[in-house]
Amino acid sequence: MQKNISDHQGRNYTKRFFKKQWIAQKKLRDQKKAPEEDCRIKLVTLYEKEATVKVSRKCLRGPQAILLKDDEMSELAETIRQGDEEIDQQKKELARKDGVPIDDEEQRLLLLLWNAKNKLFVQATHMRAEKQPLINSQTIGSRLGTRGKEKIFQALRDRKPAVVKAINRYNKRYKEYTSKFPQNTPSDPSLFPLTYKVFSAFPLDHTFWNNGLYYQSKEP
Repeated sequence: MQKNISDHQGRNYTKRFFKKQWIAQKKLRDQKKAPEEDCRIKLVTLYEKEATVKVSRKCLRGPQAILLKDDEMSELAETIRQGDEEIDQQKKELARKDGVPIDDEEQRLLLLLWNAKNKLFVQATHMRAEKQPLINSQTIGSRLGTRGKEKIFQALRDRKPAVVKAINRYNKRYKEYTSKFPQNTPSDPSLFPLTYKVFSAFPLDHTFWNNGLYYQSKEP
């Protein structure tokens, strides 16, 4: 244990001291990061809304539009109009309150990728929770019968469509970003395109999660 140079009796720093310091530093760091995090979330919401409206507009102008009924065409056009109004309002609020560079293309693509990766992490934690009884049976010898295993595998099968959807979204965002900025590699390029088989084998401490797009604070 490290010596406490401020202690006249020459005593060591205690674990309680380090714990207290960590809590104080984390609180200060969180206070500084809170406005940045709030701004990041607002930007992601804006960029996702823009992407959704872009897809809707493409559908309205594309050949598939002839398959739509008149009321469906009108409804889609109204959805686009409302979306454009919301986007315009969000941009004005961000510019007025936060003063952020909204139209920075690299920022937009990177934040969309960051958001897609966060959603992947949520799926990873759910999968880990569903697998945990099986892991425990293999590592600490807890009992898990055939019925218990079947329930786990069924839960994973039920979750698979949502996981695959999140993976596809991540792959799309990764490709969009690296196509525009090939000099940057926000994740290990050997993991792209990401597959369900590879992703489902990731532990939560895999290096995939530790590359600057996802931040975690670990207690000492």
